[in-house]
Amino acid sequence: MYQIKKLSLLTLALAAASAFAAPVTPSGTFGPQTGITWGGSGIPNNAVMSTTLTNGTAGSVLLALSASQRYSNPLVTNDGAGTFYAVAGADVGPPAPPGGDNNFSRWNFNFHVDVTGTPAYTYKLFIDIDSAFGNDFSDYVGYALGSGDIQDSTNFGWSTTLAQFNPNVAGQYGFYLAAFDGVTEVGHTNILVEVAAVPEPASLALVGLALLGMVGVNRSKRG
Repeated sequence: MYQIKKLSLLTLALAAASAFAAPVTPSGTFGPQTGITWGGSGIPNNAVMSTTLTNGTAGSVLLALSASQRYSNPLVTNDGAGTFYAVAGADVGPPAPPGGDNNFSRWNFNFHVDVTGTPAYTYKLFIDIDSAFGNDFSDYVGYALGSGDIQDSTNFGWSTTLAQFNPNVAGQYGFYLAAFDGVTEVGHTNILVEVAAVPEPASLALVGLALLGMVGVNRSKRG
Protein backbone atom coordinates (compact mmCIF):
# COMPACT_ATOMS: atom_id res chain seq x y z
CA MET A 1 0.00 0.00 0.00
CA TYR A 2 1.37 3.42 -0.81
CA GLN A 3 0.39 7.03 -0.49
CA ILE A 4 -0.58 9.03 -3.56
CA LYS A 5 0.10 12.75 -3.46
CA LYS A 6 -2.19 15.30 -5.06
CA LEU A 7 -1.29 16.16 -8.64
CA SER A 8 1.31 18.91 -8.61
CA LEU A 9 0.36 19.90 -12.15
CA LEU A 10 -2.80 21.61 -10.95
CA THR A 11 -0.79 24.71 -10.01
CA LEU A 12 1.55 24.71 -12.99
CA ALA A 13 1.48 26.95 -16.02
CA LEU A 14 0.55 25.58 -19.41
CA ALA A 15 3.51 25.43 -21.78
CA ALA A 16 3.45 25.40 -25.55
CA ALA A 17 4.33 22.04 -27.10
CA SER A 18 6.40 21.62 -30.22
CA ALA A 19 4.94 19.35 -32.90
CA PHE A 20 6.59 16.20 -34.19
CA ALA A 21 5.15 14.47 -37.23
CA ALA A 22 6.05 10.94 -36.12
CA PRO A 23 4.48 8.92 -33.29
CA VAL A 24 6.24 9.36 -29.96
CA THR A 25 8.03 6.18 -28.83
CA PRO A 26 9.74 5.43 -25.49
CA SER A 27 13.30 6.68 -25.06
CA GLY A 28 15.89 6.66 -22.30
CA THR A 29 17.52 3.97 -20.18
CA PHE A 30 15.18 1.41 -18.62
CA GLY A 31 15.86 -0.20 -15.26
CA PRO A 32 15.72 0.32 -11.47
CA GLN A 33 16.27 3.70 -9.81
CA THR A 34 16.41 2.78 -6.14
CA GLY A 35 16.82 6.35 -4.90
CA ILE A 36 13.47 7.49 -6.30
CA THR A 37 10.37 7.55 -4.07
CA TRP A 38 8.00 9.47 -6.41
CA GLY A 39 7.04 11.52 -3.36
CA GLY A 40 5.26 8.65 -1.60
CA SER A 41 5.95 5.35 0.10
CA GLY A 42 6.01 1.87 -1.39
CA ILE A 43 5.72 3.06 -5.01
CA PRO A 44 7.71 0.73 -7.29
CA ASN A 45 11.03 2.07 -8.56
CA ASN A 46 12.34 -1.10 -10.19
CA ALA A 47 11.05 -0.28 -13.68
CA VAL A 48 11.95 3.29 -14.58
CA MET A 49 12.75 5.05 -17.85
CA SER A 50 15.40 7.70 -17.24
CA THR A 51 17.88 10.07 -18.85
CA THR A 52 20.81 11.90 -17.22
CA LEU A 53 21.88 15.23 -18.73
CA THR A 54 25.05 17.19 -17.94
CA ASN A 55 25.66 20.88 -18.56
CA GLY A 56 29.44 21.04 -18.61
CA THR A 57 30.84 21.53 -15.11
CA ALA A 58 27.71 23.38 -13.91
CA GLY A 59 25.78 20.28 -12.94
CA SER A 60 23.48 17.50 -14.07
CA VAL A 61 19.88 16.37 -13.88
CA LEU A 62 18.15 12.99 -13.74
CA LEU A 63 14.82 12.83 -15.58
CA ALA A 64 12.70 9.76 -14.78
CA LEU A 65 9.23 8.41 -15.58
CA SER A 66 7.29 5.31 -14.63
CA ALA A 67 3.76 3.96 -14.20
CA SER A 68 2.30 1.88 -11.39
CA GLN A 69 -0.98 0.62 -9.99
CA ARG A 70 -2.98 2.93 -7.75
CA TYR A 71 -3.13 1.40 -4.28
CA SER A 72 -4.45 -2.19 -4.46
CA ASN A 73 -5.56 -2.13 -8.10
CA PRO A 74 -4.21 -4.65 -10.67
CA LEU A 75 -0.45 -4.62 -11.13
CA VAL A 76 1.04 -2.53 -13.92
CA THR A 77 3.54 -4.53 -15.98
CA ASN A 78 6.00 -3.47 -18.66
CA ASP A 79 7.94 -4.72 -21.69
CA GLY A 80 11.34 -3.80 -20.26
CA ALA A 81 11.73 -0.98 -22.79
CA GLY A 82 9.44 1.82 -21.65
CA THR A 83 5.94 0.62 -22.48
CA PHE A 84 3.74 -0.13 -19.47
CA TYR A 85 0.56 -2.22 -19.44
CA ALA A 86 -2.41 -1.36 -17.25
CA VAL A 87 -6.07 -2.39 -16.96
CA ALA A 88 -8.94 -0.07 -17.80
CA GLY A 89 -11.57 0.78 -15.24
CA ALA A 90 -12.32 3.46 -12.68
CA ASP A 91 -10.64 3.18 -9.31
CA VAL A 92 -13.25 2.84 -6.58
CA GLY A 93 -10.83 2.16 -3.71
CA PRO A 94 -10.17 1.50 -1.00
CA PRO A 95 -9.35 4.20 -0.33
CA ALA A 96 -11.97 5.85 -2.46
CA PRO A 97 -10.88 8.71 -4.76
CA PRO A 98 -11.24 12.13 -3.13
CA GLY A 99 -14.59 13.83 -3.49
CA GLY A 100 -16.14 10.68 -4.94
CA ASP A 101 -14.57 11.43 -8.33
CA ASN A 102 -15.28 8.73 -10.92
CA ASN A 103 -12.54 9.55 -13.42
CA PHE A 104 -9.58 8.16 -11.45
CA SER A 105 -7.84 5.38 -13.35
CA ARG A 106 -6.58 2.21 -11.70
CA TRP A 107 -3.02 3.24 -12.55
CA ASN A 108 -0.82 6.26 -11.86
CA PHE A 109 1.97 7.94 -13.80
CA ASN A 110 5.12 8.95 -11.92
CA PHE A 111 7.67 11.67 -12.71
CA HIS A 112 10.96 12.70 -11.11
CA VAL A 113 13.46 15.53 -11.65
CA ASP A 114 16.65 15.35 -9.55
CA VAL A 115 19.02 18.31 -9.99
CA THR A 116 22.70 18.22 -8.98
CA GLY A 117 24.65 21.47 -9.00
CA THR A 118 23.33 24.33 -11.12
CA PRO A 119 22.77 23.08 -14.67
CA ALA A 120 20.48 26.09 -15.30
CA TYR A 121 17.75 24.09 -17.04
CA THR A 122 13.99 24.33 -16.76
CA TYR A 123 11.74 21.29 -16.95
CA LYS A 124 8.40 20.47 -18.55
CA LEU A 125 6.15 17.43 -18.43
CA PHE A 126 4.08 16.70 -21.53
CA ILE A 127 1.14 14.31 -21.28
CA ASP A 128 -0.99 12.66 -23.95
CA ILE A 129 -4.56 12.32 -22.74
CA ASP A 130 -5.89 11.07 -26.11
CA SER A 131 -6.49 7.31 -25.98
CA ALA A 132 -5.63 6.77 -29.66
CA PHE A 133 -2.54 4.71 -30.46
CA GLY A 134 0.46 6.29 -32.19
CA ASN A 135 -0.16 9.92 -31.30
CA ASP A 136 2.46 12.48 -32.25
CA PHE A 137 3.71 15.30 -30.06
CA SER A 138 1.00 17.70 -31.24
CA ASP A 139 -1.47 15.65 -29.16
CA TYR A 140 0.48 16.27 -25.95
CA VAL A 141 -0.23 19.03 -23.42
CA GLY A 142 2.77 20.56 -21.64
CA TYR A 143 3.18 21.82 -18.08
CA ALA A 144 6.10 23.82 -16.68
CA LEU A 145 7.79 22.17 -13.68
CA GLY A 146 10.21 24.94 -12.75
CA SER A 147 13.98 24.62 -12.43
CA GLY A 148 14.49 22.51 -9.30
CA ASP A 149 13.83 19.06 -7.86
CA ILE A 150 10.28 17.80 -8.18
CA GLN A 151 8.58 14.40 -8.12
CA ASP A 152 5.11 12.97 -7.79
CA SER A 153 2.95 9.91 -8.34
CA THR A 154 -0.34 11.11 -9.73
CA ASN A 155 -3.45 10.28 -11.69
CA PHE A 156 -5.43 11.84 -14.54
CA GLY A 157 -8.31 12.07 -12.10
CA TRP A 158 -6.61 14.87 -10.19
CA SER A 159 -6.69 17.28 -13.13
CA THR A 160 -9.38 16.13 -15.57
CA THR A 161 -13.11 15.65 -15.73
CA LEU A 162 -14.79 12.48 -16.93
CA ALA A 163 -15.51 14.25 -20.22
CA GLN A 164 -11.77 14.82 -20.73
CA PHE A 165 -10.53 11.44 -19.54
CA ASN A 166 -12.59 8.28 -19.18
CA PRO A 167 -10.69 5.59 -17.23
CA ASN A 168 -12.91 2.87 -18.71
CA VAL A 169 -11.59 3.49 -22.24
CA ALA A 170 -8.78 1.24 -23.47
CA GLY A 171 -5.98 2.87 -25.42
CA GLN A 172 -2.47 4.30 -25.25
CA TYR A 173 -1.26 7.31 -23.28
CA GLY A 174 2.13 9.01 -23.45
CA PHE A 175 4.33 10.93 -21.00
CA TYR A 176 7.34 13.03 -22.02
CA LEU A 177 9.65 14.72 -19.49
CA ALA A 178 12.12 17.22 -20.94
CA ALA A 179 14.85 19.68 -19.93
CA PHE A 180 15.22 23.04 -21.64
CA ASP A 181 18.01 25.57 -21.95
CA GLY A 182 15.93 28.66 -22.61
CA VAL A 183 13.49 27.59 -25.33
CA THR A 184 15.73 24.81 -26.65
CA GLU A 185 15.16 21.24 -25.52
CA VAL A 186 18.44 19.62 -24.42
CA GLY A 187 17.11 16.15 -23.62
CA HIS A 188 14.15 14.10 -22.49
CA THR A 189 12.85 10.74 -21.42
CA ASN A 190 9.42 9.35 -22.25
CA ILE A 191 7.14 6.34 -21.76
CA LEU A 192 3.88 4.91 -23.05
CA VAL A 193 1.07 3.32 -21.05
CA GLU A 194 -1.14 0.85 -22.90
CA VAL A 195 -4.48 0.23 -21.20
CA ALA A 196 -6.38 -2.96 -21.96
CA ALA A 197 -10.13 -3.34 -21.69
CA VAL A 198 -11.55 -5.54 -18.96
CA PRO A 199 -13.28 -8.59 -20.51
CA GLU A 200 -17.06 -8.57 -20.17
CA PRO A 201 -18.57 -11.38 -18.02
CA ALA A 202 -20.15 -12.91 -21.14
CA SER A 203 -16.76 -12.98 -22.86
CA LEU A 204 -15.21 -14.66 -19.84
CA ALA A 205 -17.95 -17.26 -19.90
CA LEU A 206 -17.28 -17.98 -23.58
CA VAL A 207 -13.58 -18.37 -22.87
CA GLY A 208 -14.42 -20.81 -20.09
CA LEU A 209 -16.66 -22.84 -22.38
CA ALA A 210 -13.96 -22.91 -25.04
CA LEU A 211 -11.43 -24.19 -22.53
CA LEU A 212 -13.84 -26.89 -21.35
CA GLY A 213 -14.40 -27.89 -24.97
CA MET A 214 -10.67 -28.23 -25.53
CA VAL A 215 -10.38 -30.39 -22.44
CA GLY A 216 -13.20 -32.59 -23.73
CA VAL A 217 -11.56 -32.98 -27.13
CA ASN A 218 -8.25 -33.92 -25.58
CA ARG A 219 -9.90 -36.52 -23.37
CA SER A 220 -11.76 -38.05 -26.34
CA LYS A 221 -8.50 -38.30 -28.26
CA ARG A 222 -6.86 -40.09 -25.33
CA GLY A 223 -9.81 -42.46 -24.86
